[in-house]
Amino acid sequence: MNTWHICRYDNIFFQNIKSYDVMAALVGPIRHEKCLPASDKPVILVSCDARYLELLGVKLLESIRLVGAHGNVHLHVINATERSRDIVAEIESSSGTSLGLSTEETSNIWKGSALHKRADFIKTYYACARFIRIPEFSRLYGRPIVQIDTDCLLTSDLLELPICNQEADVGFLFDGIRTGPARQFNATFFFLNNHAKSLEYAELVARYVAHFIVFDLPLWGLDQAALYCVYRYMQRHGTEPTAASIPSWELFQHLVASGEDSMEGKIRRLDERLATLRTDVAAGRVPATVLS
Repeated sequence: MNTWHICRYDNIFFQNIKSYDVMAALVGPIRHEKCLPASDKPVILVSCDARYLELLGVKLLESIRLVGAHGNVHLHVINATERSRDIVAEIESSSGTSLGLSTEETSNIWKGSALHKRADFIKTYYACARFIRIPEFSRLYGRPIVQIDTDCLLTSDLLELPICNQEADVGFLFDGIRTGPARQFNATFFFLNNHAKSLEYAELVARYVAHFIVFDLPLWGLDQAALYCVYRYMQRHGTEPTAASIPSWELFQHLVASGEDSMEGKIRRLDERLATLRTDVAAGRVPATVLS
């Protein structure tokens, strides 16, 4: 079994996946604990489990504060603990701004899901939950959403980039290289505008992901496969969203990905880059966002 199993853009597949409301119910509810104050800025969505938040998310959130983008962050935590909520309180206290916060429990996912039979599949869910939930966040805020991976840092205010301030329905991290359906659109970054077509695309992505989570095998790479396969399916039918893209060489001037597989490697690399960012900020050397 490989990632081709989770790559589908045939008509039969899409005709048979259940509605967004049914899939959301099978995955289970989320709890909206705190909402961001009203703003016309996009929302930065950070989604992870409680352990990832403690080990890596705090580093990302500190970098967001250091570059001045901290007033627009919504944090979604899977299997949150009291420590998760303490972290939010500490960040709010140190930054003087509020975080949005929502939580969910994997125990609420339909009991027939393979997640409850194979522990390794839970990692896939942690990576994919954001794409199941993003339509709900879009409706909640009525603002564009900028989704970024948790194992990264910001080195400038990502919200100032052109791709986060344009009229396209969606924005992808895409290098234009044919690397296979599960790797065409890199899920490190995704932009969702506040348009009807944006929401239509996001709901179909959510249904696609939830189908494999609930009824099939949620293999690693499902989130990226969904972004690409849904787009291709809609494109074939002439209903695709308008799309912008940013190449990795440009995005990674403003966002540092850990680029490591092991947790130890991720922590080491992000600690090194965060120490440099702290020094740069203290010296007034934070790079301005380059508008290109």
